[in-house]
Amino acid sequence: MADEHISTVLEQLRRIMADKRFRNSEFQINLLVCRLEAFQSMILYHGDGLFSVRLLERGITVHALDQVLYNIEDVISDVLHLGVSTELAAAGLEKFASTQSKAASAETATLYTLRRRLEELEEVLIGNPHESHPLHSKRSFFVKLSKLYGLDVVKKDIINVILGESFRDSSDSIKTIIIVGMEGTGKTYLARCICTDCQVLEIFDNIIWVNVSDDFDLGKIARKIILSLEGLEHDSLRLLTLVPLQSLLDRIQRKIVNKKSLLVLDGVGRYDCDDWEALRAVFQHGMSGSGILVTTHEHSVAGAMESSYKFCLGKLSDELCWMILREVGLNDDTLEYAVEDIGRELARRCEGLPFAAKVLGDAIRHYDFGIRGWDVFLRNCIWKSPRIPKYMSKILSLSYCNLPLSVRRCLSYWAIFPKSFEI
Repeated sequence: MADEHISTVLEQLRRIMADKRFRNSEFQINLLVCRLEAFQSMILYHGDGLFSVRLLERGITVHALDQVLYNIEDVISDVLHLGVSTELAAAGLEKFASTQSKAASAETATLYTLRRRLEELEEVLIGNPHESHPLHSKRSFFVKLSKLYGLDVVKKDIINVILGESFRDSSDSIKTIIIVGMEGTGKTYLARCICTDCQVLEIFDNIIWVNVSDDFDLGKIARKIILSLEGLEHDSLRLLTLVPLQSLLDRIQRKIVNKKSLLVLDGVGRYDCDDWEALRAVFQHGMSGSGILVTTHEHSVAGAMESSYKFCLGKLSDELCWMILREVGLNDDTLEYAVEDIGRELARRCEGLPFAAKVLGDAIRHYDFGIRGWDVFLRNCIWKSPRIPKYMSKILSLSYCNLPLSVRRCLSYWAIFPKSFEI
């Protein structure tokens, strides 16, 4: 049976993953494991017999899948042999070193080829958009949280500042509110919740959102502000690059004069004093009560901006992470008791970061195979990987590996562009 064959191969691959001798092939092995787990889940969903029928309907014989599995077992055998040979070389037989290095590269390349073959089979099997399958349903991949876990008090405090008399004091310069905290603590989500609050929407004529990232470039920021203020399409960014910076700033000034505006600078990672002061000077021409909301993970940035309103976000408790994971990851509330032990362990691995709990919950919900889906994520060999030290990175890797093939290819293509590049 295909399920038994896959289970046998998975067990062998996980043993290799746990062996420090095979770290060079760890990335390819982990991706291979993720693809095999996806096939195993489909077999579980359809049943072994129906799964074989589904394969045949798409022109794939069970033998084709078995052949890939046999090839993987052959590579595993070669990899294990390579590990023994490497130990002999380390014991003093250095003449094998060059041969072993070439062999290791060849095995990694073979693992990559086999993984791509599995991906091709997966794409043929579930690539039909009319096929009803839990891995590829039309529902949104992301689930919106019903509440701000652990951040509701901070949200209330910030809104009180925005609505307060001191924020509307025209005798002072434009007010700046800074939300600072390490990556994954929910700064962006908190800022969005503030901007969509009905009390905030009522008092501002313009709410302008700009993703800044590590590149605090006044020209880029100004172009994005104009896009928001004028409701232009993203394609207009290229045309705006031809406009001189001062003309852009003057254009913004004309748009915000006699209006109350809230500018949100999300993810500021680098601080440029001259650009910051120039931007503040432009928004000084807005109505009294206008303001700037900044999110950053850099305490040095928060300190340099010299705001009277600074809110620091810390980590959440494991209990709150479990509550997020439970709300996002559970399709069926009746499973809560059955998955609680697994869920709490996964929540602990989120290390107090709400973003990690949200991403992991979305991935589990998308996987959608009940208790087994939760268990698959808990047992994934990536948790023990020494090459990905941070749990946040492991969670993002898990989420990526369980995305549909078409999405993974798209993300891989985007990876060729530098960070903050305007596509």
